[in-house]
Amino acid sequence: MTVSLISCDDFYKFVEQNGLNNAILLDVRTRDEMDAYSLDKDAVQMPLHELDADKIKEHNPDTVFVLCKAGGRAMMAAHYLEAHGVQNLAVIDGGITACKGMGMRLNGTNLKPLPEEEEKMFAAIQKSVAEFKAQN
Repeated sequence: MTVSLISCDDFYKFVEQNGLNNAILLDVRTRDEMDAYSLDKDAVQMPLHELDADKIKEHNPDTVFVLCKAGGRAMMAAHYLEAHGVQNLAVIDGGITACKGMGMRLNGTNLKPLPEEEEKMFAAIQKSVAEFKAQN
């Protein structure tokens, strides 16, 4: 099995020591979530329902770090990618929520979305997951 969990702290240490070099950070959150805030690292942004293993393979990464809000979509994405031939997948445990909680620097214009914005994002998350499941 090539899917593992990595803590935000260990991911941060890895990037600080090595950079991403021949690894990629794959953010599978929705566009609205990504627009609101993201990690301060170069990421391949591909919402779960748009996931394309061939596009990930084009990067020829040694490791793919997969990120979502809390880890659930990232794990779905990692298992999908594994089934389609992508190897060395590491899901960031707790997602961007855990990274935010440990004080990792985030980029974005909306680090504290209003309740109605959160509701809109949640609806988009549910739609993305439903579309992903329907396609796979």
